[in-house]
Amino acid sequence: MAILAAANDDPLAGPFWAYVDANPDENATYSLHAVGFVSRLLDHAVPAAGSFAYVSGGVRTVVTLKPGEAFHLTLVASQLRDFTVEPVSGALAVSTTSSEPVDPASFKHDPDVKIFRSVRPSGVVHAGDVVRVDLVVDLGRLASAGCHTVTDYVPSGLVPVGVLRGWVDPDAEDGVPADATYPYAEVGQRVVFCAEPRSGGGKVRLHYVARVISTGTYTWESAIAESPFAPNRAALTGATTITIR
Repeated sequence: MAILAAANDDPLAGPFWAYVDANPDENATYSLHAVGFVSRLLDHAVPAAGSFAYVSGGVRTVVTLKPGEAFHLTLVASQLRDFTVEPVSGALAVSTTSSEPVDPASFKHDPDVKIFRSVRPSGVVHAGDVVRVDLVVDLGRLASAGCHTVTDYVPSGLVPVGVLRGWVDPDAEDGVPADATYPYAEVGQRVVFCAEPRSGGGKVRLHYVARVISTGTYTWESAIAESPFAPNRAALTGATTITIR
């Protein structure tokens, strides 16, 4: 109803979606519905210029955005203490994301999920190598329903190549499994997948490729698989070390 109301520019669209947001379903997610809802709202929106001001480090800066423009700002933790934002003119939307280090030991072990990571070549990688990364998520019969988010952080000496299924390493001796799932997001060193449980459980195979950008010895942090319905527990691969020459 929220999507239908938004498509017809009905003022009840907001209250309908507010109800959905206030009453989450433990067995389903509505991320795609939310995208549909917002996209239909935007179909009826008439963009206009707007401006805002932010204060960082005691310095006030005013930003004016033309219709359709966006502004992006990245802050480190020490800059957040005195950071403020204030509207100046027009109507603007603001979204924020944050990340912070997490001790793997802080997660409770998920007994229904296991995750394994294999890297080729492993141990020592040469500057011209293409690194193939395969993750296997073993979802037991009692694993939570819905998408399990799998996150892998590529070491600083590597960068993900891309998410295209059709990309094939011509020097690889063996092919990628036909049922492999590719990442839906690659942001900096972070690679993110959705591992969907099958009927009766089973293994989900994930695959991506990275290339060398700098030499050195790096820690490859643990890959993590977690369910949105079990936020305090997860499955991890364990960290490894990679040397690039």
